[in-house]
Amino acid sequence: MELFLNRVWATLASGINGSTTTLPLTAGHGARFGTIPTGNKVRIVLLDATNNVSEIAYVTAISGDNLTITRGQDGTTGVAHLAGDRIEHRIGKSTMEAMGQIGVTAGNAQQVDQTVTTTTRAATTDFTGESLEGTLSATGVAITAFHGVARITYKRKCLGAGNITAGAGLTILQGGASITTAAGDTFEVYMLTATTCEVRNYQRAVNPKLAETANTTANTANGTANTALTTANTALTTANTANGTANNALAGGHYWQTWQAPSRAIGTTYTNSTGKPIQVKVVLSQGSGDHGFYVGTTLVDRESAYYDAYAYPQLSGIVPNGATYKVVLLSGSGTLFYWRELR
Repeated sequence: MELFLNRVWATLASGINGSTTTLPLTAGHGARFGTIPTGNKVRIVLLDATNNVSEIAYVTAISGDNLTITRGQDGTTGVAHLAGDRIEHRIGKSTMEAMGQIGVTAGNAQQVDQTVTTTTRAATTDFTGESLEGTLSATGVAITAFHGVARITYKRKCLGAGNITAGAGLTILQGGASITTAAGDTFEVYMLTATTCEVRNYQRAVNPKLAETANTTANTANGTANTALTTANTALTTANTANGTANNALAGGHYWQTWQAPSRAIGTTYTNSTGKPIQVKVVLSQGSGDHGFYVGTTLVDRESAYYDAYAYPQLSGIVPNGATYKVVLLSGSGTLFYWRELR
C-alpha cells in the first residue's frame, strides 16, 4: 500500500548510477521518512542539479540513512545522480488513478463497495488487516490500546457503549483521560506506530447540550399541559355543579324537597332560611274564624268557616328564600289543625 507523508525531502550523501537500489542520504535525513512497514511504499522523485524531475522511484524500506528503492517508475528510467541532489516525496498520476479506482484496507487493496469491517472491541483493539472505515462492536469492553499499521488513520462508528481510556501508547487529543462511547458516536485513530496512536475527532451522535435543552422543553410543555388539565378539571367541576343546580330547578321547582311537619303556631313569624323557595300548606280546625297567610307584609291567602261550621279552612302560599311568613287570626277564633311545608 502506498503511504503518504508531509513535506519530506532529503539530499544524497554520495552519487549513484542508474541501477543502484540503495540511496545514501545526508546524515539524519533518513529519519524524515519514519518507518515503512513491510509491504508498503512511499513515492519519491529524484531531481537533477537544476531541480527538474529526472526519475520516479518507490521507497520500500529504510535503514538509518539508507533507502531501499525500486527505480524507474511511472514511465521513467534509472539515471545517475550526484551527491547533493535532492529527493522529495510527491504523489503523482498513478497515485491519483489508484485512489479513484479502489478503496484501501490497511495493507491490502479492496473494492469500494466491499462491506465495511466491524472491529471487535477488546482491551487491545487491533485494526491490522481491516478496512480503514467501519464499525466498532458493542461488547462493553474498555479499550486501553489500539494496534494497526503505522501512519494510517482508521475511522470507526460505535455500535454501543464502552470506554476508551488514555494511557501508554494511547492519547486522546480532545483532552480527558477517558471517553464513554455511545451507539452512533464516531472517531478516528491515527497510528503513530503499529502500537501507539492518537484518538482524534470524536463526535457524539447526540449533542448532550441539545438533549438537555430538548428535555427541558419537554418538561416545560408537560407542566403547561398539566396546568391546562387542572384548569379543565376545575371548569368541569363548576359545570357539573351548575348542571346539578339546573336539574334541581327543572325537577318541578321542588329542588328534590320533601313535605315536612315543622312545629308552628298561629300568630308567630317565621323566616325561610333553606336557600330555596318553600311551599306552605295550613289547615285550621272546623268552625274557625277569619285567618290570613302573610309573606312579609303581603296577604297572599285568606280563609274563613263562618258560613260552614263543618268546613276546615285552608291556607297556602310560596315563600321565597329569605322571606318571612306567618298565619294570623283576623277575626273570630280558631285553632290549628295541621301545618305542612315542602322544603
